[in-house]
Amino acid sequence: VKYYKEKNIIPSTDIPRSQVSQEITVGAFPTLKINDTHNIIAVASSGLFCRFTTSDATIAQLDGNQITCLKAGTVTIGVYQDGDRTYRPAIPVFITFEVQKLSQTITFPNIPDALVGDIPIFVPATSDAGLPITYTISDETIAYFSGPNLYFANAGTVT
Repeated sequence: VKYYKEKNIIPSTDIPRSQVSQEITVGAFPTLKINDTHNIIAVASSGLFCRFTTSDATIAQLDGNQITCLKAGTVTIGVYQDGDRTYRPAIPVFITFEVQKLSQTITFPNIPDALVGDIPIFVPATSDAGLPITYTISDETIAYFSGPNLYFANAGTVT
């Protein structure tokens, strides 16, 4: 997670000099993955409310200060406080982070030793995420998959 403040912001000349400066402080930001929600804790030293923007609403949507992560990718959240009659606008804070993919577990039975010419072994692999399984093997001259069926062509060891 990267935090940074916008540099080279020049206050507007129409802001009275009697206004007081303010700063934004943003709380700790956790690692987020798809489907996670997080309430951003951001405080302006003035006590005024902060507003938030997202660089990509297809990755992370905002509802007030709550982020909902929709898909994996990099996104930047902008935190702003626009000031009022007493306070100047605060320098914005930007939080860039990566929404992580969900993890998954693939399970399949132990594959017994076999002899060349044995009937194919059915390997019913499944993903707990419900995603399709792709079968690969280290040396297709020894054994190969056709769908979930494992065929043995030559003597040797494969993974």
